[in-house]
Amino acid sequence: MEDSVEEKITEKWNESGIFEPALSKSSKKFLITVPYPYVNGSLHVGHGKTYTVADIIARSRRITGYNVLYPMAFHQSGTPLVAYSRRLKAGDKAIRKTYYEHISTYINDEKEIERLLKEFEDPENIADFFANRISKDFMRLGYSIDWTRSFASGNMVYQDFVEWQFNKLMEEGLIVQKDYPILYSQEDGNAVGEDDIKDGDTDKVAIDEYTGIIFKGQEFSLIAATLRPETIFGVTNLWISAEANYVIFRYNGKKYAVSSFGFNKLKFQLKEIEKLSETSAEEIIQYEYKSPITGNMLKVYKSDIVDPDIGTGVVFSVPGHAMWDYAASLRHKEIKPVKVIEMPAGSTASVEQLLSEFKIKSAGDRVAIEEATKVLYREEYYSGKMNALNGKFSGMSVRDAREGIISELEKEGDAIKVYETSRKAFTRSEAKVIVAIMSGQWFIDYSSRKWKELGHRAVDSIKFYPDTLKKNMHDTIDWLKERPCARRRGIGTKLPFDPEWTIESLSDSTIYPILYTVINELRAIREITGKVNQDILDFILLDKDLDLLRKYGKKVEDIAIKARANKSYWYPVDLRVTATPHFSNHLAFYIMHHCAIFPEKYWPKSLMILGLVVSSGAKIGKSKGNAVSLYNTAREYSADVYRLAIAAAADPSSELEWAEDELDSFNRKYQSFCALMDSSSAKPEKLKPEDRWITSSFKLRLARFIDLMEKYDIRNAVVSIFYDVLNDVKEAERTGVPQARAVGLIKKQWLIALSCIIPYASEHYWNLSSFKGFSSTAKLERPVISEEDTRVTSWKNEADKLIGDIRAIIAAAQVEPESIEVTVAGVEQAKIAELVIKRKMAEIEPKYRYLIPQIEKSRKFIDLENKDELVALESFKEYISSTIGKPVTINTGDVNPGAKNAWPGRPLINIKGEKKRGFKVQ
Repeated sequence: MEDSVEEKITEKWNESGIFEPALSKSSKKFLITVPYPYVNGSLHVGHGKTYTVADIIARSRRITGYNVLYPMAFHQSGTPLVAYSRRLKAGDKAIRKTYYEHISTYINDEKEIERLLKEFEDPENIADFFANRISKDFMRLGYSIDWTRSFASGNMVYQDFVEWQFNKLMEEGLIVQKDYPILYSQEDGNAVGEDDIKDGDTDKVAIDEYTGIIFKGQEFSLIAATLRPETIFGVTNLWISAEANYVIFRYNGKKYAVSSFGFNKLKFQLKEIEKLSETSAEEIIQYEYKSPITGNMLKVYKSDIVDPDIGTGVVFSVPGHAMWDYAASLRHKEIKPVKVIEMPAGSTASVEQLLSEFKIKSAGDRVAIEEATKVLYREEYYSGKMNALNGKFSGMSVRDAREGIISELEKEGDAIKVYETSRKAFTRSEAKVIVAIMSGQWFIDYSSRKWKELGHRAVDSIKFYPDTLKKNMHDTIDWLKERPCARRRGIGTKLPFDPEWTIESLSDSTIYPILYTVINELRAIREITGKVNQDILDFILLDKDLDLLRKYGKKVEDIAIKARANKSYWYPVDLRVTATPHFSNHLAFYIMHHCAIFPEKYWPKSLMILGLVVSSGAKIGKSKGNAVSLYNTAREYSADVYRLAIAAAADPSSELEWAEDELDSFNRKYQSFCALMDSSSAKPEKLKPEDRWITSSFKLRLARFIDLMEKYDIRNAVVSIFYDVLNDVKEAERTGVPQARAVGLIKKQWLIALSCIIPYASEHYWNLSSFKGFSSTAKLERPVISEEDTRVTSWKNEADKLIGDIRAIIAAAQVEPESIEVTVAGVEQAKIAELVIKRKMAEIEPKYRYLIPQIEKSRKFIDLENKDELVALESFKEYISSTIGKPVTINTGDVNPGAKNAWPGRPLINIKGEKKRGFKVQ
């Protein structure tokens, strides 16, 4: 369909305001929400899945009689926009290239792109540009969004709302302030969260707590960071990097050495730390260092197994229990492994056995060593015991010994805590992420037992799609603990009780869906009062007493009463659609904040969590090089084709593998549908007998479509209403109904149903057919299925089964048929078959008992309920003949002694024709 047609339809939708619902006492309401997009760039096809699925559901509810609200807003909060604009201003080539690509999605004029890049040095300009473009993208895709309720997280009215939210959390004692390890961007000078970290939504970054064990030296001590302090009794030596720079620093009056990378982290974790000088690997290896607890003096070796950017850049070596250490020690014959952990009899989890199992020859076999390491560490931790070399820890499980050894090391001043990211991570603006101890950091305390109990109660009441994720959400709520909720910099709302801090982007985007229901009234109030104060929001959102509003005057009071009515009508959210990356953060916080602030009647009703869109097995993203622009896809293939592709694969629990070449097959089906519509006739005034099957089949397909959409089974619903009906129309020709007539018979209801999936084509052909209004808001009536409808479609299925059997015989016998004779069971055969099936052999006449083995052989094919077999096949004789391409006769046969017989549901097929080898067969 041409862009101009889509644009005209979109314009008509917008002018008519058909997606701007008002309060209605006569219809059921349905509020559906999605995560609002972050406006830092163009969207790709992966983003579009969530919004498209939500729109298909919203449209299906609208045409089946619901009053539907599908709103949209834009997220501007956080540090990425500030970081991007700052780096553009600094001339960062990588960021400039990224934004050049983003802008060129929409604009081809080189001068205009350069002008915009200059404007993007102000973060608000980035947000405004992409909010505008994304809005147009969504309109181009036919989303039935009520744009009159749109807002952005940077708007002042939104910030009034977030201030109210945080004051409520503070009143409940759910916000605390203390020193705590957090993910941190040194370049941005800020705490960072999943939204700020590149791939932070799909490849989570956690904080790992290492034990920094101190090995005392003559000039300075070394700090080796480890996750396995229980192996201290098996240490044979220390490793450092041959190439890295090292730093000597003073802490608590003593000198220590770590890599320069390690020092850069420790200075954000330790107080009163002072860099003294730089040193080299050569200087470090001149000395021996004393191991705590054992007192052994250890040599230091240079090794390329050390990553100076992990931990402290100093590694203690336990070749008896570490694959990397063993592989590196092969170069040093003087290093002998020491075993300090014993495994149960029969266990294969030892360094030596895993070397053989994984075919490891040297430290160069990196992938194999990594896999073997995971096996070894897991097995030793869960099944291992400390052997006799471990002093007072001998005989303890590895798990218990770990805690005891850490405690003793810290008590003796031989260890410090060192925090590290669970993987190397960078912000979206390419700044390195480390762990810092932030002084006076503000947290939301998700560890509150009372709050968790409310969260679990909410999860129990929520319907999950897929249902298996309900347990996962219970587990997530159990896992939640204190989380940083504010930063020193970034776009967003200031903490109302500490304005030096800005609320971070995950914490200010939890309960905002309720704002959709009242946003226009809050804007009107703000124009009068200058700010939407807390007591106004208490009245509107928490149903507090009207007396709170007396001081604001009658006008504000009236607007607030209207806002409260809107909120009470629309809220809670009936369905929230999101994707798996948001499950453990956005979605969990969404549930928890609703429980903390609102009464139970406003808690979410249902949640749909969609799998990712991937390409070549990887999440789609510009950093992966596999991003496909949502705008370009819609422009190249049409919005309808993109929507059809998403709908046909919209199984909530599975990932969607995106392959552009498959869009061609969707496009062919779509063009086939359009061709049928172009050639279709008007609905006939009178029905003919041959019309019965297509009309009956459509009623059954439509009823199935409605039932499936009520369960949000979009993929099977699309198969029923688009693919199956399309095939039925083509088959109708062989039942004696031309395709143009067949489409005319079902066109109106078909277009209404398809308006959920391919709205532009539906509206286009609705208009060409001179139907009133819009297909998008027309009423889809649930069809009344009569006995005749069921009977006729059942007869067609019998005919199709017979066609399949005939084709199978032709293929097996290698026959070129001239004619086909089909014999169905007569009364006598039906009676005999029934007696055999019901095991009433004694009632069978002796002359027919020889038929028992024949019936038993065909037993699984016999259908005793098939009373209309002759009528069914006679009704579709022309269809059968047309499909096979040869004349077919249908008759009833008597019992044929000494030959094959027809049985109920198992007709006898006799094919006359030329054997392909050249002789006659019958």
